[in-house]
Amino acid sequence: MKNKKMILTFIIATIIATVFLMYTIIPVNAASYPFTFTVNPEQVSAKPADTITVDLGIADIDQSSDGINAIQGDISYDENIFENVEIITAGSNWSVSLNQVTDSSLKGRFVISNMNNQKSTQVVAQLKAKIKSDVTVSTATIELKNVFSSYGSTETAKANKTITINLNSTQNQNNSPSKNKTIDTSKNNGNISPSKNLPKTGLSTWVGTGIIITIIGAITVYICYKKIC
Repeated sequence: MKNKKMILTFIIATIIATVFLMYTIIPVNAASYPFTFTVNPEQVSAKPADTITVDLGIADIDQSSDGINAIQGDISYDENIFENVEIITAGSNWSVSLNQVTDSSLKGRFVISNMNNQKSTQVVAQLKAKIKSDVTVSTATIELKNVFSSYGSTETAKANKTITINLNSTQNQNNSPSKNKTIDTSKNNGNISPSKNLPKTGLSTWVGTGIIITIIGAITVYICYKKIC
């Protein structure tokens, strides 16, 4: 009986070790799964108190696959320059969640998702940034980091994008029609506010892990049924 239990332990340990190797040592093959995260425009001219709007999109989707339905990334910016930065949906059944909780370790994490898989080039969301009225710098940036998608359980390569805002702080704001002018550089206007809570996404490889755990359970039940336990 003791030997049988040792055999069972060895089998389970071997499967767990295999899973560990699959997800930590063997690299994810992203070369076969093209995906481009687009930012348009990447440079914007504005002045203090303006609100800029930039399109966020997807392109170069693998046409032979089932497509993608989620994009994840992290946004960062200088809070001394921007009064508010948000990502909103651009329609077409896309939804957006942006974590803006100050004390969260995932602050700035965003997820753009769709109920259906998509293959076509399209705008999926918009970034809106309100510039503070008292800034004196000439240039500011907003960073979109580690942006990726997935085909099934295989993640695409991560990409970084930078939005550069050229600020004209010497312009007389009293000559403009509004002190809070919106610089709309996008083609579409979103109208749904993003969620404040970060949702769970299907962008990780936990599906494969779940399958392996199920196999372990099945082996255990079978062995016990054969009275090895």
